[in-house]
Amino acid sequence: MNLLLDIGNTRVKWRLLNAAGEVLKNAAFSPDEEGIEDFLAQLQAVDVSSLWVAEVGNVFEPFALLTRIKAIFPTLVCHNIRSEAECLGVKNSYAEPYRLGVDRWLSAVEAWHASAGVPVAVFDFGTAAKLDVVAEGQHQGGHIVPGLNMMRQALTQNTSKVRFQAQHSFEQGWGCSTAAAVENGTWVMLMAWLERELQAFIDKYPAGEVYILGGDAEYFSQSQLLSTLNERIHYADNLVLQALWRLVRND
Repeated sequence: MNLLLDIGNTRVKWRLLNAAGEVLKNAAFSPDEEGIEDFLAQLQAVDVSSLWVAEVGNVFEPFALLTRIKAIFPTLVCHNIRSEAECLGVKNSYAEPYRLGVDRWLSAVEAWHASAGVPVAVFDFGTAAKLDVVAEGQHQGGHIVPGLNMMRQALTQNTSKVRFQAQHSFEQGWGCSTAAAVENGTWVMLMAWLERELQAFIDKYPAGEVYILGGDAEYFSQSQLLSTLNERIHYADNLVLQALWRLVRND
């Protein structure tokens, strides 16, 4: 069995596949003791021989997650993937390739392959909002800006009077309460960023395709510019896991 782990800043997504590529389990959990114990209990019933890991942060380090997995499967072969100068035919634009987040790197590589070499823009709305572009097998670079929650937390943590109870509102109108002013305002900022980046990508690559992913992705489907792209828009949440499986097959 092949176990794939996408370890992010706030949760881990995992997938279990057999040698033929059949998905036997696909799930996610948060970095707490209960979630980890449940995950490890599910592994007890299978025979994992190969582990492929893409790890962004070290939120699971205090729980010694990988060490505990290896204790269950002593002969396990572990592949800890890092961003490199080239991967599966895509060249990294960073002078120091390892500094490109492995989640961004693998998502961009997988999107490019999934679109059969057509230029791609990958928007990831997670803890941070990120954009990466790949064209002609070359990572063109990208942008990173604060995500919704990060912007809202920055306002409450760095001001004395911006205090509110979250309403989880996503409207463009002017807010008539502190909660609405913050939530609508930060959402409008990220929506404007998305549409600016989309227009720049479309202007440069008119036939390009766009991938939208991340925990906050659904909130941005209201974009009028996105709606004009129709079948060229792909909502995907497992590009990293798909890239890991592509690496397994290429191994």
